[in-house]
Amino acid sequence: MRPLRLCPYHRTLFVTQDERHQVCSRCWTGVPHKAARRLVLPPDVAQYLRDRGQLVDDVPPHLATCPAELGEQPVQITYPGDRAQLRIPRDLDGTVQQVVLQAAHREPGSILFWYLDDRYLGASQDHHVRPASIPEGWHALQVVDGSGRWDQVRFHVAARQ
Repeated sequence: MRPLRLCPYHRTLFVTQDERHQVCSRCWTGVPHKAARRLVLPPDVAQYLRDRGQLVDDVPPHLATCPAELGEQPVQITYPGDRAQLRIPRDLDGTVQQVVLQAAHREPGSILFWYLDDRYLGASQDHHVRPASIPEGWHALQVVDGSGRWDQVRFHVAARQ
């Protein structure tokens, strides 16, 4: 019998004794720490479950004094995808509809700052959805959290005639 594969989402993390922060080999010197098994979901899955009232085992943020934060990015743009081709329909009166931009963050309560083509669109907290009127052509969407972690996608918009 072949051995079962390990779950890719259950990971051993090193955390401070109070389990409020993660530590790594670059920042745990002098900090009392221990190993802890945690369910580490991708940001979009964690956001989806939180939006539907499911309890998600929150991964503690990395220690702020660490010289290099390691691990996966907690910020993820979920719509539009990278290199997406969007066709935006018109309303009955002829106006072009807005695009609903979506992102996810692994840490609940985080604030995301939205930029479209280096122009600030606004901020969102908890539910990261942002409607925007976007002209035709190629665009770059960037989302940044309060710690400077970010995600970026490029996409093309075409309006229906």
